[in-house]
This record gives sequence, structure tokens and C-alpha cells, in this order.
Amino acid sequence: MSMRDHSRNRRWLLRALAATFGAGVATVTGLPGASRARAACGDQPVFDACKDAGHTALHACAFDDWACKCAANTALQNCYLTCVDDPEIQAEAQEVAAARQQSCSLAA
Repeated sequence: MSMRDHSRNRRWLLRALAATFGAGVATVTGLPGASRARAACGDQPVFDACKDAGHTALHACAFDDWACKCAANTALQNCYLTCVDDPEIQAEAQEVAAARQQSCSLAA
């Protein structure tokens, strides 16, 4: 896949994420397809779908495309705003924040 095709695919994925989950969503981490029932998160289905879409975007990035990974991890991090009252999800959010910080610093 050429760099131009990859860039176009990345933009398409990010637009699809934003259209599906809101303009603030662009990245996701965690296991794709993983669905967990948590009483503390009232929007669990939205969170799970956002996270799945984020992982899909992240996995579409080339190995060394740090700008793509930065955008995907940023969108993924935004998914965690859906379940701010769930301590397990917020603990996981810290790991996602670290991955976002690393990929974005390498993209700069």
C-alpha cells in the first residue's frame, strides 16, 4: 500500500469514527471485540463500540506511522470519557494515555 493510499485510508477511518461516535472520538485501545459488563458504566455499549473502532483504526496504521498512531490513540483515549465513573475503565485509560503520549511524541 502506498503512503498516499495509507493516508487516505487513515482519514476515512477517522471520519467514520467521528461520524459514528461524535466529533471528539478519534482513537481507541484495548482488545478488539472485548465486551465487559460493568455496573459503573451506564454507556457500556457505546464505550465498547468506540473502543473497537479505535483499535481498528490503530491496527490500520503502518508500523512506523506515528502520526496515524497518535490520531488513533487520541480517539481511543476519548472513548474513556464515556465511562468516567468506572474505576477499572479509568485505570485502563491511564495506559491508553501513556500510549497516546508516546506515539504523539514520536510523531512530532
